[in-house]
Amino acid sequence: MSDLLSELERTMREYLPNAEYTDVHVDRCLTLLRQYATNMNTAADRKEGMEYVEHTVLQLNALDNGTDNTLIETGERELIAEFIITQGHRRGFNSLDEDITEEYREW
Repeated sequence: MSDLLSELERTMREYLPNAEYTDVHVDRCLTLLRQYATNMNTAADRKEGMEYVEHTVLQLNALDNGTDNTLIETGERELIAEFIITQGHRRGFNSLDEDITEEYREW
C-alpha cells in the first residue's frame, strides 16, 4: 500500500513547479489517505467502512476543488481509487473490481 502512496506523492510533486497547488495540498491529500487506512483497520463492519470511504472522498473532493481541480488528475485519480478500494477489500468490505469511490467522487 505504501507503494501506491509513494507513487501518488511522486507524481503530484513532479508537477509542483507548474501546478496550481502547493506542498500543503499534497501533504493534506496523503494525510487524508493515511487516516482513511487507519480508520479502515478499525472499522467494525462494511457499513462503518463505507462511511469512511464517503468521508474521505468528500474531503478529497473539497481539497481538489480548492486547487481548481488540478491536484487530482487522471493518473492520481487511478492511484487514489486503487488505494481506497484495496483498503476496503483487505477488510472484506468490497471486491477489487467494485469502485466504492465512484458514488461520491468529483475527481
